[in-house]
Amino acid sequence: MVWRSKLVLLLIIYFGGFATAIYNLSPASSEAYQAGSYNSSNDGSRNDSNVVLFERFCDKCDKIYAKASAGFSGMNMKEFKDAINRGIQKLKGMTPKSQNTAEGAEDK
Repeated sequence: MVWRSKLVLLLIIYFGGFATAIYNLSPASSEAYQAGSYNSSNDGSRNDSNVVLFERFCDKCDKIYAKASAGFSGMNMKEFKDAINRGIQKLKGMTPKSQNTAEGAEDK
């Protein structure tokens, strides 16, 4: 194939993918949105079970948050900051020296 044919084929594929992306990202029509909407469901039991599941999820989130906040309540922020800084300094010490510096030159 000559380069012009390759270019045309590439442009067709590129714009086909671009058109597909625009089609997939465009908002749905209002009828499709209402048909799949959570609030428009006529099945009351489905809505009730979803509410119960959501309440259980919120309760678990509250328990997890309480555990996490209790674990951090006795933390000394200054010690935590110093530990983080020591870790960063160790990581800096572990990095290899720059290969671009001349031999005998000081590494910054």
